[in-house]
Amino acid sequence: QRLLESYLEGYADVALVGRSDGWAGADSLRATEPHARITVGLAGGDSTVLRLYPRYLTRPDGSPSTGEPVPSYYVDRDGRELARVQTLQLQQWLRDYAYFQR
Repeated sequence: QRLLESYLEGYADVALVGRSDGWAGADSLRATEPHARITVGLAGGDSTVLRLYPRYLTRPDGSPSTGEPVPSYYVDRDGRELARVQTLQLQQWLRDYAYFQR
């Protein structure tokens, strides 16, 4: 239980690049499949869903450069809040299921 608690507590320390709540492309982004979906359930039955969408670099023609490393992600919280987070800040919290089966 402590392993899971320490993992969740770490999300409070992830630094944002900036808020994107008013971004005109937010609805289009939310209509796509996220790279990752993290659901945090609370004992009282409430839950929070974080959806991560890669924010690719763009080529001179405006198309996404999907062959390059992803510099940051859009993080959507419950469809109400949207922020940008650098991959280096977020990467340590992206773990597979095996991590929690220790």
